[in-house]
Amino acid sequence: MLKHKLCYFDEDQWIEVPEWGSFYIDLGFSIPDIQNLKDRSIIGLAVPTRAFCASLIASGIVLSRSKKASGNSGDSDYFEFFKTLNKGTPILYRLGKNGYKGFFEGIYYEDEEPRVRVKVKKGKQEISTAEMSLKEAGNRICVNGDKKDLNKTSSGRRLSYKGDFLESCLDETDPFKFTAKSYLECVIYGRINTLREEIKETPFAFKLSNEEYKQGILQDILRVRKFMGEGSAYRSNIFPVEREALQTIQSRSLTVVIFDGATGFLKWRDYLRGFDWIVILDRTEPYFHDAIDQLNQEYIENRISEKKLENVTSLPPGVEMVVFQEGRE
Repeated sequence: MLKHKLCYFDEDQWIEVPEWGSFYIDLGFSIPDIQNLKDRSIIGLAVPTRAFCASLIASGIVLSRSKKASGNSGDSDYFEFFKTLNKGTPILYRLGKNGYKGFFEGIYYEDEEPRVRVKVKKGKQEISTAEMSLKEAGNRICVNGDKKDLNKTSSGRRLSYKGDFLESCLDETDPFKFTAKSYLECVIYGRINTLREEIKETPFAFKLSNEEYKQGILQDILRVRKFMGEGSAYRSNIFPVEREALQTIQSRSLTVVIFDGATGFLKWRDYLRGFDWIVILDRTEPYFHDAIDQLNQEYIENRISEKKLENVTSLPPGVEMVVFQEGRE
């Protein structure tokens, strides 16, 4: 659940997102609570309009997952993590609001206490060695997928997030870790131009208790891979439904697939049965009834149980929802 009210900008003022917007965010927040490795969850929504539905649900999923992953870690947890890293593993090293690329050098002992050693490069300076305690390393270091040679193109960079907006919704999660490490929490199959407008071009803000507004965009939360620069950490992705060939998902099984409309669901559902689904169907779209028939068939033939989403507000007017589970393929 969001800690602060989300607002949109209209006629020179910030206005709180209506009930249906809060419902979609809460729905996204609740999904990780019903996921498991044995069964997959399917949520079907019939809505008056799909506007912002997929992007707000996806935002809730990303924020909920980040919160669950931000539990407190002790030295033993950090030791077990760093013990798994090979020497030379690319890392991102935080210093203040800046992140520097580097490499993991290993664990060494000082007065019988384990410490972590890394090599980093700041701007055009020479490569330097940094040594720190396990706890400090856990707070400063994230594994980075970029394997470029430090001697060639490494430099410090400002961490790419709008601090006030992101920190207003991350709650206990460290923004550095959120923006430095990639996790594919969800994928949206929909119309790219529409999703780009909602995610990248529409201003939002969180309303704090003192009537102060922290402005940003949903991309600050979603970090859609398609909209990020090369090498940037991402949290979600979007694929067009119009493509002739399916863009496959290279990810863990708990990634959530959001079908933003009947076309994507009817076209790609049989290729994505290993993932949890959210199916968003607009009553005004041409293939609405065909998609409803297919969803009902899933429910009748494959359902092993029905589920209830905790902490989800009552359905907004005009919205119908079904939630059930079936075995993963």
